[in-house]
Amino acid sequence: MKQELVKRVEGIINKIDANEPEIILQLKKIVREYEMINYSNASSRILSLLYAGNLKSLNQNESVGLVKSGFADFDIKFGGFSLGEFVVLGGRPSMGKTQLLVNLCKNISKSTPVLYFTLGLSERMLTNRFMSSLANIPIDQIVQNNLSDHEKSKLSSLEKIAQEFHLYINDSEYDSISAFKAHCQEQIKSNDVKVIIVDCLQSIKSRIDGKKSNITASALINELKGLVREHNVLVIAASQLNKTLEIRGGDKRPQLNDLTDSGLLEEVADKVIFIYRAEYYSITIDEDGRSTRGVAELMMVKNRNGKVGRVELLRDINFR
Repeated sequence: MKQELVKRVEGIINKIDANEPEIILQLKKIVREYEMINYSNASSRILSLLYAGNLKSLNQNESVGLVKSGFADFDIKFGGFSLGEFVVLGGRPSMGKTQLLVNLCKNISKSTPVLYFTLGLSERMLTNRFMSSLANIPIDQIVQNNLSDHEKSKLSSLEKIAQEFHLYINDSEYDSISAFKAHCQEQIKSNDVKVIIVDCLQSIKSRIDGKKSNITASALINELKGLVREHNVLVIAASQLNKTLEIRGGDKRPQLNDLTDSGLLEEVADKVIFIYRAEYYSITIDEDGRSTRGVAELMMVKNRNGKVGRVELLRDINFR
């Protein structure tokens, strides 16, 4: 049936000088028929069989689809992540979004293939950050090549360890959202990618818009959500927060309506996490009288599959 549709498309292309409206109508008809073929391959399954399958996994202590973050407090409180989730990580500039994503990739990619889209940094600069995190050497020393012989030797010794990470980094620009999605699908197929990191949503949109494709935020977000559903992958997408947060009083902890494109993201996201550092706003003591120096707070403000709440992480001062 699909081969027949291809032949019909070729026939229409050969008539490209014919009446254009008629060609468009024929192409739309073929697209609808192709969609029907795909839908006909989908099946509905009875609850009793699904229930039995889930119960078997539970009795065998299988953690089907779970993706641990590698941060003990986060995994204990929230259970980590799951395949089939669309997760939004929000934060203002300098809060540590990229550092958090790098550390997540380090932890996850040891066992699960990860595709990391870096739009704000080149692949070289992002790799420098992985090197900094692995070797515990300040990032500015690596960027400026201001390294002692001991530090260079340390970085060399970690080269084999880097081979243990199933991590694919991409800093390419795309002409369309279709091209971006096609690359994701190719990586899912060829490298068994299970986790896709996007740093960040607004950067991808602006890059593609630079090609005059006039992509909307909703189109990009819905395509990412579609990848999650079609391929049962985990997508973690960083997102900017609106500047209005900065003029708000109080401790300036983010809220859902601070997200850029907040309405759509709040609707489609399975989890929304904010990263917040009180220290950035010159708040040196928290509500319990503890120092905020080097402390990053992860705020789970939406969670379809679990609880909400906060956990604290210590920020690596080498990674700025």
